[in-house]
Amino acid sequence: MRDTVARISFGIVALIALGGTTLSATLWTMTSPTDVVAFGGGHGDPANFDNWFWRLTITFFYFTILSNIIVGVTYLMLAIRTERQSTAFRTFRLFGLIAIIITGLVVNLYLNRLYTPTGINLVKNDLVHVLSPILATLTWLIFGPRTPFRFKYIVGAIGIGVAWLAVTFIHGSFIHWFPYPFLDVDAIGLTKSLINSVAIMVIAFLLGMAILGLDKVLPGHAALDEAKPTGQS
Repeated sequence: MRDTVARISFGIVALIALGGTTLSATLWTMTSPTDVVAFGGGHGDPANFDNWFWRLTITFFYFTILSNIIVGVTYLMLAIRTERQSTAFRTFRLFGLIAIIITGLVVNLYLNRLYTPTGINLVKNDLVHVLSPILATLTWLIFGPRTPFRFKYIVGAIGIGVAWLAVTFIHGSFIHWFPYPFLDVDAIGLTKSLINSVAIMVIAFLLGMAILGLDKVLPGHAALDEAKPTGQS
């Protein structure tokens, strides 16, 4: 019975995360090039976003969307089968939890003061910034699945975050568009942007340590690896 409830819960979180991501992507294709530039700090050229496809790609440079995609996919996998022990899954699962918690905190404590969504944008905002972070965290706390405390999972999760930052900076250097003001090189300079990036990674590292630490003591932590067949990663 518990497994069934857990799988249903994982499925609901996946639906919210992936549904919110799809809605967000759709709204970006309908956004005017001028507004896209304004959301990216106002330094880019609207001509870069004349095509709906280029406006669509903007969606995936937002950390919010990255976190919701990974949460959506990993939770969908858990809804299908809760027993997953591969290194790749555990790494992405950990990153998803780290990222969605950071998303919820940063957006609701800081970014929402800069922008007040209305209408369908408010629905999208609540899906990816409120419901997804809260429900993803609650389902992890209640149902797990628990991850053994392995440093390689944290290193892998931080690596995903660093890769996102690198791609974001490279992309932004060409079109002068950045998804967040604290990463906007054109507005605050490269040094401050890098300092902010390091601060985010430090927070992510500490949060990852806390998540794996809690997984050692929360219900369902016993015999995480003991029953795993030899040779399985």
